[in-house]
Formats: sequence, C-alpha cells, structure tokens
Amino acid sequence: TLISKHYSLLRRMRLLIVGAGATGSLLANLLSKRGGVVAGTVPLELVLWDKASGGGGRMSTHRLATGQDPPPKQGSGLHVDMGAQYISRFRDEAFHDKEVKQLKEDVFQELTEKGVLVEFSGEIEGFPPKQDQSVVKNYVAPAGLSHVAKHLLNTSNAEVFFKHCLVRVDIDQRERKVNCTCTAGGNGDGLKCCSFDALVLTMPVPQVLGLEGGLIPPHLESHLKEVQYSSRYALGLFFEDATDWTWSCSWTAKYFDDPVVRFMCWDTAKYASPAKGRTLLVHTSVPFGLQFLETDKKQVEQSILEVVKRLLPDLPKPCHTHIIRWRFSQVFKPYKGTPGFVVLNENPLVVVTGDAFVHSNFEGCIEAALAVANNLFPVIN
Repeated sequence: TLISKHYSLLRRMRLLIVGAGATGSLLANLLSKRGGVVAGTVPLELVLWDKASGGGGRMSTHRLATGQDPPPKQGSGLHVDMGAQYISRFRDEAFHDKEVKQLKEDVFQELTEKGVLVEFSGEIEGFPPKQDQSVVKNYVAPAGLSHVAKHLLNTSNAEVFFKHCLVRVDIDQRERKVNCTCTAGGNGDGLKCCSFDALVLTMPVPQVLGLEGGLIPPHLESHLKEVQYSSRYALGLFFEDATDWTWSCSWTAKYFDDPVVRFMCWDTAKYASPAKGRTLLVHTSVPFGLQFLETDKKQVEQSILEVVKRLLPDLPKPCHTHIIRWRFSQVFKPYKGTPGFVVLNENPLVVVTGDAFVHSNFEGCIEAALAVANNLFPVIN
C-alpha cells in the first residue's frame, strides 16, 4: 500500500497519534489489538498526545467536583456530557464491506459488554427525520461519553500524554524522521520536541492547517481549507438536590425550533443515575454560535440562560454552570471524496484522518481509524 511501501524494511517504528478523541482512541486500540502490540512481540512504539487534560475530544464530560474521573462507582456523581449526547448505531449500508461491518459490531459489542455504553431508552422529541430512518439504536454512557475514549485508550498499549498541544511539525528528509514540537503541561510555557517515524493527526482540520513547519503540500492545502465545521456553545446546568422536585418533562432530550437554543437533554435521565441531583445540557443553534463566537463566554451564558428560562419557566436556579465554546463542533462539509485519510508526507509518513474524511459521527470515526490501520498493519507486522 502507499503507506507501507516505504517501511517494508523497518524493524521498529515509533508512531505518534495526535488527538485522544474518538478517532485517535479507536486507532490506538485497533493497532494494539490487531498489530500484535499487546503481546509485546511486535516492535511498534505507540505514543499519543492530546492538548486537553483528559481523553474524549468532542465527547467531553464535565463533572461536579468528584475528584476522580470517572467516579469510583461507574455512573455515580453528577456529570454532564458537553459534546455528543448519545452514540447512534446506524443501519449498515449495502456498500460497506464485511470488515467495516464486523469492526463496528465488535466495537459496540465490547463497549456494551463492559458497561461503557447502555441502550438509550428515553424520549427524544423533534428527532431529525432523515437521521431517524437510518438509526438502529442510540447508546449513552453512564460514566459520561468521555469514558468511551478512556476505555479504548486504557485497553490499548499506547503511552498517553495529556496537556501536550502540538504546535509544529518538521520533516527531516535525511533521517526520515518527523520532529514534533508541543507545549507540555497546559500552560504553554515549556516546549517539548520528539522524533517519530510516523505521525497520524486526528484533530480538526483547521488546527492541522494552523501547525507551524510548512507541513501541508500546496496541492492539498486548498482541499483541506474547504472542510468546514459548525460552531456552537454548550452549557451544562447542575441541580445538586432534586429529590423534592414535582416538576418534570415529558422528554429526555428535545430539539427546539429556536434561534438561540437548538437542543436540550436531561443528562441524568439518559441512564439510571444514582445521584440525587439532576443535570441539564443545552446546545445553542449554529447561527447563534457563529454570531457570538468571539463574545465573552460569561455574556453568552447569560443570554442562553434567559432563553432556557423562557422555554422552561419552572426550572429552578442551578447550583453550578459550565460553558464550552465548540469552535469545531460537527463537520458539515467533509473533505472532497471522503477518502478516510489523506497522506501529507509519504516518507517519513504523515497522515491526517478523522470524521472530516468520512462522516461526522462515531461510526465515521470507526471507518477512518480502520482505513488508516489497514495501511499500517503491514508496516507493524
């Protein structure tokens, strides 16, 4: 294959994956299980960097002062999913080959058997009709959807480093190495540079384009710039003690036809939560998110709360709030042809992949990870 031909004589490969979201964690897990790394007999050194303090990416979970992540008892404590709210299992299309179908089945089977995912049985009002026809089941995570990525990483053989934000990539053509520079520790003060034999980038495409070092070939730059993401805000509301609540909704999650609020979900109603309190997630509409993308988050939060109070007038005052600006939320214009991945440099190998190169959901991340892994397996073996 294109990826493996340059490494046919390589006895040891040091591979860096950047991004601990769905695609990065799936790829690390897949390479570990199918590449023989778990047995320790195949010479692949797998390293993963992520700029955040924990895994999950756009499957982010915010917790209310539990001190542990996830809490000691899976599903205990108050938390709210700030990004994806549920994971959909779609009807397999006829054009999907057997390997893709089998991997999707294996991933969902493992995550449900381990209790990471459980079937979502709540009521979703205003579910998009197009999506509704193709969805087989929806799943939620009692410990928060970030636990999906964490489980995949914990069952891989990757050496994971959080608070490592990649800022520069330099290609050493003479030594056939990829020199990667990151800010380490989360404060941006210290720089760390490491050399690798191959690099897989899974972060949003605009962040790839923003890397220093002149990595992007001119003939690919225009295609990468065509990839577009929606932007929105997510607001989590915490109600610490709701044992005396008499008010309730007929829905667990609801899509709203409102210029500010697009979606709300009672996070603690998605599963059998043992917590006394409740958490509510609010996603804004994309037009609102774009209009106020650079506005102070506290100001945006107040605007959202006013609309939430109008839509849910009996809602009590929350004890805690948390707001996130999703600059790169969902992909609405993917890379031309959705190839699964794009090779930025052949030798040493640099690849960019993710849901922007397939389709923007968890199953798209599975397909992207498999596309890259299939080209790396011959290298590892």
